[in-house]
Amino acid sequence: MANKKNWFGILVMVLVFVMAVVGCDNDPVNGGGDTWSNVTSLSQLNGTWKGSYSFTETEDGITVKTTTEMTLTINASAKTESGTMKTTMAFSGAGIAESWSGIKETFEETGVSVTFNDSNHSMSMTVTFSDKLDDNDIAEMLASGIQINQNGTKVKQPAGDGMPEIIMTKQ
Repeated sequence: MANKKNWFGILVMVLVFVMAVVGCDNDPVNGGGDTWSNVTSLSQLNGTWKGSYSFTETEDGITVKTTTEMTLTINASAKTESGTMKTTMAFSGAGIAESWSGIKETFEETGVSVTFNDSNHSMSMTVTFSDKLDDNDIAEMLASGIQINQNGTKVKQPAGDGMPEIIMTKQ
């Protein structure tokens, strides 16, 4: 039962982080050469941003590789955000065959539509969202450490809480 809660906690952490940060490309080569400054206004994030990131974690002998692709649109004047996030998780390890049904059950309980591939112990889900941003949401977003490059074509969230640095590219 504790293992089920751990996997649910990982999913919640990923979803909350991604929704709050709305991040993408973690390729440090593409981020090189930029001069970064803190985002101080929602208007700096206005537009559509796209990218992806991935990370790997091991817990109780089971490794999970998570890959997320996102598209986010922020309308600063309307104070809204909308987008799509597709996450794929591939599980492996010595005990995966015994744990797979419990992992599946945990994710089925989230209410998010999840597709499972039993042959390779993976799952994928796509979440579409549209939210109104209140002043507290905006203040939280700006205080999270998001930075923008000198020409406004990339934003990044510094690494933290087990997540990699995330760089998004304006479309």
